[in-house]
Amino acid sequence: GNLRYYEGNKNFKGFLEFQYSSERQTEIQKALLNLGAELGVKGEFWIVFSAGVDDILQEEAGSAFVSSVDIRYAFNRKQD
Repeated sequence: GNLRYYEGNKNFKGFLEFQYSSERQTEIQKALLNLGAELGVKGEFWIVFSAGVDDILQEEAGSAFVSSVDIRYAFNRKQD
């Protein structure tokens, strides 16, 4: 499951994200806590930055810092 809370305007959005997963066979539960931002750069293109802690439940090998930078394209964005 994934839960994301956004705050911002049409060209800049900050978010807080929580992801949870459970594997039935190995009975391992994992969770990710992430903080990030989405920046509209040109037209429908967005740059998405995020950083957080993976496996905050520490059931596998322990927690790890994760980060990413993505470029995304929004197909159905409403025009103002």
